[in-house]
Amino acid sequence: MIENRSNHDEQSETSRADLYREWLGVETPEPTYYELLGVPPLESDRAAIHQAGRKAKRALRTYQIGRFRRQALELLAEVGQAVSVLTNPEKKRIYDNELLRAWRTVLEGLYRKHCEGQPSEPATLEAWLVACRERGVPVARLTPAIVRFVRAQAEAWPPHGEHGLSLPDGFWCYRDAVVLGRCLETESLEQRVAAVKRVQKALVVSEGLARCVAEEVTSASSLFARLPLVRCTREDPEGAILRMGRRIRRLGGHISPRSKVLAAVASLVGRRPKDLQAILPRLEEPPVTLPVTRRIAVAAGKVRRRVREIRRRGGEWMRRRPQLLVGAALLVSLALLVLAILAVVEIRRPWGPPREVQPPAPSESGEPAEAPPPSEIDTSPEPPEAPVGEPPSDTEGWEEFIRKYPAREPANAPESE
Repeated sequence: MIENRSNHDEQSETSRADLYREWLGVETPEPTYYELLGVPPLESDRAAIHQAGRKAKRALRTYQIGRFRRQALELLAEVGQAVSVLTNPEKKRIYDNELLRAWRTVLEGLYRKHCEGQPSEPATLEAWLVACRERGVPVARLTPAIVRFVRAQAEAWPPHGEHGLSLPDGFWCYRDAVVLGRCLETESLEQRVAAVKRVQKALVVSEGLARCVAEEVTSASSLFARLPLVRCTREDPEGAILRMGRRIRRLGGHISPRSKVLAAVASLVGRRPKDLQAILPRLEEPPVTLPVTRRIAVAAGKVRRRVREIRRRGGEWMRRRPQLLVGAALLVSLALLVLAILAVVEIRRPWGPPREVQPPAPSESGEPAEAPPPSEIDTSPEPPEAPVGEPPSDTEGWEEFIRKYPAREPANAPESE
């Protein structure tokens, strides 16, 4: 019974891979979301992703009625999940990071299999990168990271080509030439293809590596056209030639006045040989330092991106802990209520006890002093005095007044009869 169930599971799993291949044209048994939709790896164009999702759903709905209804519904749900993840920036970032980690694991495993203990020859590098591409790793898209990984292995790759670069470094330069030739339309297609072939011959890149890069760049030209390399080249073609020459020197190569690689790159960006002769002396100059305003703008951009990242992470942290939001809201409400009560009490509190009207003091003759005329009476309100201690009662006030002004008999008062 158990054997029959396992056989059924194997058949269903095999049939699932066949359905991927027959219905969606996907050759990988366990495709990624990008392969499932038929878009280039790490594609960021949401319109292209939506369009690919609609196309895949139309192909699957034709099998929705019939004996493959259950499989068609499962694949429709999987395509919908792929579109939902790849069109959500946060979910896409998490998924891409997981995908990059998986690709790195594949790269390292295949490197140990094909390159460790093997002579550092073009055939070794070609076998490794072709195997990686067959496992779904976008070799052309990850070429800079691949070259850095190879250089970190501290293996001596012999120099190749006219510049004396190691083959991984020359492969990086060739990949950039292919991207420029495919994404820039400065010359006719035949002229650009001829320039790329000159770069391949000058750097001694094998046919297998050239095919590995050219096929991927051609199938995902819209993705490669958004790379910073292409954008900066469109804005500053001569700067692209200088960056290529400085990279060759940084990687340990040498530059000659008759460099075929730089001449081919110059033709790809729309420059002539005489323009190249005017550009080459600038390689000796130090890199141009950005002006102060530009550096401030770049630093401000980095700060803004960092603030947005902190706010995003803070929002995620608070969303995962809703009870903290409720507690914070209660604390703020309680603080506002206390402030409101204090404000009301402060408004209703009296300024102090009422001032007592002192009677006019008697004159020296014993007669009461005359009241000043109404015009001389100061009717301006006096500021309230702050109470000091306990206010005196009425009785204490009159006793103090009697002690200050004792009752005396007038000196020349007539005797009473």
